[in-house]
Amino acid sequence: MTEEEPNECGVEVVLTAEAIRQLSANPNGVWDWSEDDSAACELEAGHTGQHSSHGQSGWHDYSSFWILWSDGSPAVVELLPPCDSDLGDDPDDPVEEELCILPEGHEGQHTGGSTWWRGRS
Repeated sequence: MTEEEPNECGVEVVLTAEAIRQLSANPNGVWDWSEDDSAACELEAGHTGQHSSHGQSGWHDYSSFWILWSDGSPAVVELLPPCDSDLGDDPDDPVEEELCILPEGHEGQHTGGSTWWRGRS
């Protein structure tokens, strides 16, 4: 089920002051945006449509703030639910369960951070 490891897109965007304010406003946030003003796309290289970068986690229902942008457009911050795909329960796989860390409805392969796989989005 695991595919050849693709590269992340990596296209970067400089965040607006408003986007940084939104990312920093979450009291449960785990990332400090006071020293960083850019984000890189975490989707599979070669995707179409908007770029996506995990902006802030720590939301009580597992939703996260994602930074979304199109080439040449400023980034927006949206609260999105997580993708519900998982690598599965393969008894021969040392990873018992690996959930996709990308937002629901993302393009391209799924990733748990270290492993990429194809499946339903």
